[in-house]
Amino acid sequence: MNIAIETKQGATTESMIGLAPKISQIISSIPELRNFNITVSNNTISIAVRLVKKNQRDKNSFEVQDDILAQLAYLKEK
Repeated sequence: MNIAIETKQGATTESMIGLAPKISQIISSIPELRNFNITVSNNTISIAVRLVKKNQRDKNSFEVQDDILAQLAYLKEK
């Protein structure tokens, strides 16, 4: 699954890279994730997510995506 979050216009890649550790901390706390990769470009943060197998998780992929977006909603204000 791929998730893209756009921050305010005018944000620079350098300023967004500084947010990566906090984003990683938030995302890594989600038990349904197998691994993830964060890419930053200007005012867009892209997150590629791999989930554990369906029989190993309680949430479906849409619920996991909604959970990630809810936890990272603050980025839209950055």
